Amino acid sequence: MTTPFIPIRGGKFVFIENENIRNQIDEAGRKFIVFVEGYDDRVIYRILYEDKSDRIEFIDVSLYGQSTGGAEKVKEYVEKMVYHLKNEEYYFGIIDRDFRTDQELEDEKNNPKYNNKLYIFSERYTLENYFIDSNLLLKFLEGKSMSNKGLINILDINKIKQITSDICMDLIIISAANWTLKFFREEFMGRTAPCEEGKVKNILINKIVNRYGADAEDYTKDRYEYYKNYISNRISELQKYIHGKYFFFQFNEAIKRETQKISGRRITIDIDNAKDTLARILRIIGLSDDFKMFERLIGI
Repeated sequence: MTTPFIPIRGGKFVFIENENIRNQIDEAGRKFIVFVEGYDDRVIYRILYEDKSDRIEFIDVSLYGQSTGGAEKVKEYVEKMVYHLKNEEYYFGIIDRDFRTDQELEDEKNNPKYNNKLYIFSERYTLENYFIDSNLLLKFLEGKSMSNKGLINILDINKIKQITSDICMDLIIISAANWTLKFFREEFMGRTAPCEEGKVKNILINKIVNRYGADAEDYTKDRYEYYKNYISNRISELQKYIHGKYFFFQFNEAIKRETQKISGRRITIDIDNAKDTLARILRIIGLSDDFKMFERLIGI
């Protein structure tokens, strides 16, 4: 019989400034605590590790740290836990790779201030990117086809592989533009940004020139070309540099076009709002080595 976890209350976590976070840590009792970047991440992780829910608690920091990004808040809490609770072994943080080179990722992960408590996924840009898998997407479409018979004619793994590959290649220009925007500390392209280089470059240049003036135009173009070439030369590692949210918008649009072409009716699969379903499929298919390394790190 499993012994129920009993919350440990008191002033132990007073260095965590937000009461909501402290309460969640208290409620976790003796479970492993993992700080995550956002609400969606928390939902996905809880599904993926449902069979270990008695041992691990994922805590979303984004709701309580709007002044900084979720990743920065995760790192802040891990650093505070390391500093104040040096001998405790049950707390961790997990963040997306985002625009980090392999060396930058290793340097940050191994920073002594995190004491090997910060995990950064190495093979994909974000958590969502682990859903960009042709077999997983095919299973998702099979499930949707029960209520949308027009999808049946595109339930072919080779077709899904081609759609997936084409979108990922098209997204190189979005990724290069976003990396350039990050360099200038500007907001990324909108989720529905077109995968057309001329339009993307115009949006990019206008954003930078409006803020820094016309003198920044040539430098912006140079940075864009540099990042585009950097990504293009690493096609086998493309998922390290493209963002899942853009993929799923484009995938939805591609399915609309395919169903229109085959059946004369455009079918919307609303995959953007199906992360819980995708997570359950991923759990069945099996988690990648990145997840297994995370499991070894925390000892579950």
